[in-house]
Amino acid sequence: MHVAAEANRLFHGSSIVRAEIPRGTADLLIDLGGNLRLEVLPFFPGYEAWQLSTPGGRNLLAGVDGEVSAW
Repeated sequence: MHVAAEANRLFHGSSIVRAEIPRGTADLLIDLGGNLRLEVLPFFPGYEAWQLSTPGGRNLLAGVDGEVSAW
């Protein structure tokens, strides 16, 4: 099974109900309603844990210490 194809199948038509970055972590938790939840859990130290861009051009960047920058 191709992971991206399966994720697309599961998440298709879902809306984000809630998003959370627990204090002091670089984890990104996204609730999609029902029993769907996407968790981005960084495992390796580095300069950034994850980066998210919106269709409107907003960017979020999480450092490994949990600090989030937006622009």
